[in-house]
Amino acid sequence: AEYNYSMAIELITPQIDSLRENFYNLQDSTAVEVEAEILKNLLLQKANCQKSLYKFNEAIVTLDEALQIGGLDAATLANIAECHRLSGNDIASYMFYSNAVGMAPENIFLRIQKAMLHYKMEEFQNCIIEGREILKRDTINQILVTVGNSFNRLDQADSALVYYNRAYVRNPYDYRTLEKISNIHLGRGMYDTVMALTDNYLERDSTNHVISPIKGLAQYGLKDYVGAYGTFRKSLEYGCDELSGYWYLGLCKFMEKEYRDSRKWFKKAMELDSSDVNIPYYIGQAYIKESSQYYE
Repeated sequence: AEYNYSMAIELITPQIDSLRENFYNLQDSTAVEVEAEILKNLLLQKANCQKSLYKFNEAIVTLDEALQIGGLDAATLANIAECHRLSGNDIASYMFYSNAVGMAPENIFLRIQKAMLHYKMEEFQNCIIEGREILKRDTINQILVTVGNSFNRLDQADSALVYYNRAYVRNPYDYRTLEKISNIHLGRGMYDTVMALTDNYLERDSTNHVISPIKGLAQYGLKDYVGAYGTFRKSLEYGCDELSGYWYLGLCKFMEKEYRDSRKWFKKAMELDSSDVNIPYYIGQAYIKESSQYYE
């Protein structure tokens, strides 16, 4: 209760050692069953303390003994799975979560862990299958988004949109999902759609530093360079990514043939990223076009 897990382990271990010695000498089946339950609970307590101290491998050994004494159960398998996950062994974690799901197929928590591991290991088709099983039982926004992400990673944008839209309708303040939806539409040149989506969102959250520049991209795609310039200026004030903000401010001025101003913004962008060859290229183009204007 005081988070002194090291002391807890010191207190629990002698009890486990004493019970273990007695347990293997028992003959009466009823006594074996009772002692097994007590010993298993103490082992689980010890394992949780070890896990809290980031001693994952030690916790796995303790949990394995708990399984040998008390028999297989989904909760202990899941505990071992979590230890493997926290120690970075995703394959072993997946195996134990799969066994746990096999023992408790209606347990949503276990299925979520399994689905998230599929996604982490980039097994997107399996993540979709597991995610759909979860969604049959409960509509969870994060699972809707994860299934959408899986379809997106498989270049199945239409299917991704189905799940993103379901998640966004349930939580219209979820700007990260709106960002994913907008990026798909931007990639298809559907700038009017993105304008409608972002305008609707910005009515509720006008200073959002993620959605505001997306609106600017839609305006730029619609060749509304003056409007896009104003949006990107505001986006920088709200805290959007400075590099992309300066870049699009430069492009807007370039398209409006205000080459001196465009160079100012391109130079600010180049201060942040001198490796992008597009930036000095446009600076050079701005000088050339400004000179042409002068001679005209």
